[in-house]
Amino acid sequence: MQPKIHGPRRSRSANDKRKGFILMIVLLIMGALLSVIAIKLTLNALTRVENAQEALRGTENEIYAESCMQEALLRLRRDAGYLGGVVPVAPGTCTVAVTGAGNERTIDATGVLAPSYTYRLKVKVTLVPFAVVTWDN
Repeated sequence: MQPKIHGPRRSRSANDKRKGFILMIVLLIMGALLSVIAIKLTLNALTRVENAQEALRGTENEIYAESCMQEALLRLRRDAGYLGGVVPVAPGTCTVAVTGAGNERTIDATGVLAPSYTYRLKVKVTLVPFAVVTWDN
């Protein structure tokens, strides 16, 4: 058996090295572009989530203020001398002011669910018969 004789190893030509370098640069640029797109999509999704949460908080505050107004209407119906005050409706605070004389009253209710969420309602009622005349948001 004769030993195998290997020829001299060929070094890569300058052209082969240039092709490899260009390929690496192209892959780096594509990776950077894909990263930018992924970051943009993530930020878009986060913005949409924040907007949805903001809308939900606004709706919760509106419902909260309306329940406060319902409580004030019930108290006024039971006691025509009711002048308002703080209505305990968890989890926030609600302030009610009743003004007017005779058969008509105006109820102003301000519900505060969080420092940045305030909702105001103004309702005019008649006492006899007890009826809501106007309901303004």
